[in-house]
Amino acid sequence: MLTVNVAKSGEVTEILLTGELDGMTSPQLEQQLNSLIEAGERCFLIRFAALALITSAGLRVFLGFAKKMHKLNGKMILCEMSANVRGVFDTAGFSNIMTISATAAEGKALLEPEPAPPA
Repeated sequence: MLTVNVAKSGEVTEILLTGELDGMTSPQLEQQLNSLIEAGERCFLIRFAALALITSAGLRVFLGFAKKMHKLNGKMILCEMSANVRGVFDTAGFSNIMTISATAAEGKALLEPEPAPPA
């Protein structure tokens, strides 16, 4: 079972994944991500703190999402991965092509626009 909680914080759409992301649940996540893109969202912080398991089907969702974000000049930061989930991303080589931060605060800092320098 997978629960996807979406919250908006300024320009950042924060997504908290809870449960397991596998062949049964990945279509649900893919559909929700596509709906957010269609609604015009372009800046995502995806939190894995409560995700217990990810399989290759779940990885495919993130690969497809990353490609869409690249085409749309969007941003996606993945954060708060357990050692097991991070290991799956590392083994698949996704850690080299996606930005992964240790904490949500670090991820938000990477997503937020740079403040304008004082005049």
